[in-house]
Amino acid sequence: MKARPSDVPPGRWGCQVIFFKWITKLERNDRGEEVEVQYPLLRTYTVFSVDQVEGAHLDRFGVGELEVNPDFSDFEPAEEAITATGADIRLGGGQASYHRLGDYICCPEKQRFPQEKEYYAALLHELAHWSEVVRTGLPRRLRLRRGRSLDRWWT
Repeated sequence: MKARPSDVPPGRWGCQVIFFKWITKLERNDRGEEVEVQYPLLRTYTVFSVDQVEGAHLDRFGVGELEVNPDFSDFEPAEEAITATGADIRLGGGQASYHRLGDYICCPEKQRFPQEKEYYAALLHELAHWSEVVRTGLPRRLRLRRGRSLDRWWT
C-alpha cells in the first residue's frame, strides 16, 4: 500500500481505476522464427477528483466558482410547489438529472442559470421523472415486455 500523496488532505477517499492495454511483442518461437505475441497489461491506480486535492499547481484543472446570475430571485409559488413534493433535491453538479436507483434529483445551483425560468424549467422537468417513478414504481422505459430481459430494454 502506498502512502497518501502529500497534496491529498487526510480523510479524502479516492476511486480505484484500472488501466488496460494490449502489449504487442516480437518473440522467437521454437523454430527460431519471430512471431508477434500479445498479452494484456493491467495496472490499478487510485484517483482523486481535482476538488479533493490541494495545491496551486492544480488550480488550472478546477472548474472554479461560476456565478452566471448572482442576483437570482426565488419565485415563491414555484418554491412552495417544489418543497411540497417532498423530493430529495441535491443542488450541485453541471447538469440536472433524476437518479432512479438513489431516488433523488440533482440540479445545478440556482445562480448557475442565466435566468430564473431556466432553473425552474430544469428542476420541474426532473420532478416529472421523479413523479412518474413515485406513481408507477418503475419508469415506463424500464418495464419488462412479455418475458424479455431487462437489459434488452435498458436505456
